[in-house]
Amino acid sequence: MTNILHIINGWPPGGITEQVYLLCKYLPKNQFRQYSAGYCHFDGPFFKKFEDVGTECISCDEDYSNIRNIILDKKIDIVHKQTGGGDFPSYVSVLKDMGIPLIESIHCPRATGIPIALVDKIVYTTRYTLEKNNHKYFDKMISIKYALDLEEPVVNHFSKKDSDNIIVGRLGRIVPDKRSDVVLEVAKMSYERFGNKIQFHLAGQIPQDYPMHIDYGKRFIEACEELPNVKYMGYVDNKYDFWKTLDICINPAWETSFDIVFLEAMACGVPILTWDNSAAKYVVGNAGIVTEENTGFLFDGLCKMYREYGMRKLMGEIGIRYINDKYSLKRCINEYIDLYEGIA
Repeated sequence: MTNILHIINGWPPGGITEQVYLLCKYLPKNQFRQYSAGYCHFDGPFFKKFEDVGTECISCDEDYSNIRNIILDKKIDIVHKQTGGGDFPSYVSVLKDMGIPLIESIHCPRATGIPIALVDKIVYTTRYTLEKNNHKYFDKMISIKYALDLEEPVVNHFSKKDSDNIIVGRLGRIVPDKRSDVVLEVAKMSYERFGNKIQFHLAGQIPQDYPMHIDYGKRFIEACEELPNVKYMGYVDNKYDFWKTLDICINPAWETSFDIVFLEAMACGVPILTWDNSAAKYVVGNAGIVTEENTGFLFDGLCKMYREYGMRKLMGEIGIRYINDKYSLKRCINEYIDLYEGIA
């Protein structure tokens, strides 16, 4: 039995924690015992999902000063750190002293200086050379693609009719770096030109952890209420039900090298509208329109997609094929099994 400690350095719920959850749910229970730890919030309903699949959630000190005790108590064999960027773990020296191998999954390769073409999930293993310059303190680098948990048949649902009335949507946390303000600017431009023909449904959680996030969320809701073509949906329990109501997914996130919402929307046959400030053009490909990082260009892309139903339908079909070909759950789990077996 191999004991794995997943350290989550990210916002729950989100793409990072979703990927850890898939590992906890689908890795063979007779081969791996898994724990999740981090200094993020473990008291919400999202993390109950972890417990429901037999994974214990452990709270870490923010500086990870208690990680040695966790490793000893749970008899950990491998530490797997999931992070949005490439920050140097403060506990690497502890792992080195204890002889515990570290795997680090970088979900935002751009933050580490890695070529942006190496998208999806970058996975490192380390021999503790302890060089902080980018990824040089790692001994090995591989790339494992994300996966979606498509237990239910969410694909092949693009059955929208050609209509003058469409729904454009976004799903994600309401925070500045997710650029919800840009979506509202596009919605305002859309209303001025098309009136209520293009509706914007914006869903996502407003974090309550920092005053700046609370204030941003309050101003976001007020801005939504001022636009007749915008509806704030709040937090949605079933994201695939949400995606299937849309004609277009708009997601102009800020410097996000990989955003899981691209895949979720594509799995439902929803074409993507975003801008190229990251790896979007590599991820989206021909399943949507990727513009330069400019609100006006983003609106131009929306106008083109609105007017050309056949193009939207084709993009949706391409997205479904893309998911089926490249992001299967079975492939992802098997690659992680090989990775863990090769290290343990």
